[in-house]
Amino acid sequence: MSPRSPSSTLLALGIGALMFTPLIADAGTVVLQDLTSGGIASAFPNRTPVTETPDRAFDNLSSTKGLIFNDVANDNASPYEDVTVTNPAIWTYAFSGSLAFTILSYSLTSANDSPERDPRDFFLEGSNNGSLWTIVDTVTGHQFNEQPGFGDNTNTTNRFETYFFAVDTPASYSQYRLRTIETFGTTNDRPQIAEIQLFDTVVVPEPTVSCCLLLSAGALLVRRRRSA
Repeated sequence: MSPRSPSSTLLALGIGALMFTPLIADAGTVVLQDLTSGGIASAFPNRTPVTETPDRAFDNLSSTKGLIFNDVANDNASPYEDVTVTNPAIWTYAFSGSLAFTILSYSLTSANDSPERDPRDFFLEGSNNGSLWTIVDTVTGHQFNEQPGFGDNTNTTNRFETYFFAVDTPASYSQYRLRTIETFGTTNDRPQIAEIQLFDTVVVPEPTVSCCLLLSAGALLVRRRRSA
């Protein structure tokens, strides 16, 4: 499939929706639950700041972040290698035990600073053994643009912006990884992300009077992903 830019039915809900609560709809209760809890997070290359380790990218807190020094050469010499197709930076999440999930959508939240470190071109990939990986979603040219009226608007920059992506070819896997091959700043050796969330649903019912979704603006914005 041709690479596509930010998500087919990409839901730009903002940081107010990062912590999901039950959605009460006419058809019943739909819970959008982030599945990244209780598992193991890792990074490649495995060189990160002490306070920006890979688990911080899966802790449901936008105030923390995961940052990777792209030290592919493993020589601890800065500047490190530029993030490219041949030198990707990877965040991986393995579910606890033998659990496997079919991820239908996922979200990414931009970190607190340095937009040039944001993932721009990336793949979501799944595996059941940690060796053989299958691409389930491809995104190119993504930008964490400011979304007026959504999320944390005390910060009027494009920081702490959450975007949702529908998975192109979902299947059941016990591990998922975000493989970044280019950052927003095309020469960058230390990509970062505040939050990666994984969901086994893309159901977002239209709110009713009993809806409990916590959106700062009380609304959602839907954007289409266009073929490259």
